[in-house]
Amino acid sequence: MTVGDIVGEAFDIHPTADGQIVVIHDATLDRTTNGTGPVAAKTLAELKALTIAGTEADRIMTLAEVIELFQPTAITLRMEVKSDVEHQPYPGLLAQAVEQLRGAGMLGRTVVTSFLAPVVGEAMQVPGLQVQRVASIAAAAVGSLSAVMADQHRRKAAAVEEQQGLLTALDPMAHGLQQRRRQRRGLAAGG
Repeated sequence: MTVGDIVGEAFDIHPTADGQIVVIHDATLDRTTNGTGPVAAKTLAELKALTIAGTEADRIMTLAEVIELFQPTAITLRMEVKSDVEHQPYPGLLAQAVEQLRGAGMLGRTVVTSFLAPVVGEAMQVPGLQVQRVASIAAAAVGSLSAVMADQHRRKAAAVEEQQGLLTALDPMAHGLQQRRRQRRGLAAGG
């Protein structure tokens, strides 16, 4: 596969203590870096001093760096707006990210996703921004949930979506993740 074969790049965003936006999956540093504590409690300089887990020198990138990297390509960005350590939206995070994307001419090439209904609602108000709510497939993407919990989660997500008038689109990346997990479980059980 070459860069020309890539049609989309998915990443997650969190704010820093000094008002920057960084690209990192978890709200805490413990699992994915050599640091500890909440991402939002650290300054950009503190985060840049950390190393990504499993690498010797890879560092956390800012949203601006990701935009700069993909701006000259035709690749679509799939940006998930994440929650804080208490599973609440970060105030102002989406608006700040939208301004960076708009300033770089990347707004129309970005799909915003979130498990957070308030973030989805806010994103749907931004002209030219593509939005997907991923809450309804959250249970399917988390392989450790039991079938009963997954069903309860789907029902709750559907009720929230119906109540708030939000549409849900199946996230193909989460679907692919679910398929890979099933394959791994099948290989582990058979091997």
